[in-house]
Parts: sequence; C-alpha cells; structure tokens
Amino acid sequence: GADTNWPAFKKRVKGALKRQHEHLHPPGYRAEKGDSDG
Repeated sequence: GADTNWPAFKKRVKGALKRQHEHLHPPGYRAEKGDSDG
C-alpha cells in the first residue's frame, strides 16, 4: 500500500531539506554571521 513508501518518502524529503539548509547555511555561516540558531 501507500504506507509502505512513506518512510522512504519522509527520508528523501528530510535529505532534500538538509541539503537545502546546508546550501543556504554552509559551514562557517553561523560563525560569520553570529547567528544563534542552528
């Protein structure tokens, strides 16, 4: 059923969001900007 693919779907979305976040906030971004959020 549809539920079988749900974990894989969530994992794929989470991975995409993580890559997007890393693109918007590359390593060193927080240190340079002084942002307190992760």
